[in-house]
Amino acid sequence: MCSSDDDLSGFLEPELVCGQDHLRLAVQKRLLEERGLNASSAHLIDPRCHQQVDQQEAMWYLVQRRQGICGNVVVTNGSHITYSNILFVYLSDWSNDSLSIPMSFPFSCVFPLNNITSLDTAIRYQLPVGLVRSGDPTRARITLYKRPDYSEPFPAGPVSLPLGTALHVGVSVENYDNNHFVLLLEHCYVTNSSSADDPATYDLIQNRCPVDPRHVKVAESGVSQRARFSALLFLYHGTFEDVYLHCRISLCDRDRGPCSPVSPTYLA
Repeated sequence: MCSSDDDLSGFLEPELVCGQDHLRLAVQKRLLEERGLNASSAHLIDPRCHQQVDQQEAMWYLVQRRQGICGNVVVTNGSHITYSNILFVYLSDWSNDSLSIPMSFPFSCVFPLNNITSLDTAIRYQLPVGLVRSGDPTRARITLYKRPDYSEPFPAGPVSLPLGTALHVGVSVENYDNNHFVLLLEHCYVTNSSSADDPATYDLIQNRCPVDPRHVKVAESGVSQRARFSALLFLYHGTFEDVYLHCRISLCDRDRGPCSPVSPTYLA
C-alpha cells in the first residue's frame, strides 16, 4: 500500500486482496467514521466506479483486473504486471458551500508474468497394440477325494457324507505355459446352490488362508499347478440342504512372486 499526501498516520492499513478477476480493498468502517469519513461516498480514479460490498465491520471496494477499467494504471516490466488505482473517500459532514477534499488510498497489485504449470495426471508408456483377441479362462478342475492322501476320487454325481467328515479337495489346472505359473487358492467357499455367484456363502479359505485353521487345513497352494486342502463337513448354513463347493483361483508368475500364501498366526 502506498501513501498519499493526505495524513494517514495512525490509520490502520486497509486490506488488499489481489485476485485473478478483481482487486479488492477493505477499509474498517470504524476507522473511517473516526476520521469523519463516509464509507459509502468512496469511488476510484474514475468517479463512476464505486462498486462496494458493505459488511458488518468493513467496507469492501472492488475493481476489475483489466486495463482501461475505472482508471486502472497498468505497467509491465517484462517479468511482472502491476495494476494501480486510488480510492477516494469523502467527509461525512460535507456541505454544498465548500469544496470537499477526499482522503485518498493508493493501492497496487503486482502479478508475475512467468509461471510453471504442471499436468496432475501421469503419462504412462504403452507399447503399440496390434491384433488382440480374448482367450478362454484358465481350465481348472476341482476333485473330491476319499482318502487324506488325496487318492481315490469320488465318482461323478452326488456324494453323501456324515457330518464331521473331512472333505479332501484337490484343485488343478492343465499344463499352463510350461509350468511357469503356479496355482493359488484365493477363495474357497460353500453355497446351497450350484451357482458360484450365490451371495449366501460359507467361507473356508479367504485371502489365500484358512478362515478357521481348526476346520480347514491347506496341504498345498502356490507350489505347483495343483492345490490341495481338507475341510470338516458341518451344517454350514444351518439347514440340511445340499451344499456345493467353489474355489476362486489365480495363477502366479514364479519370476514375479511371491507366490506362497501368508497366513496370520493363530493362538491355541
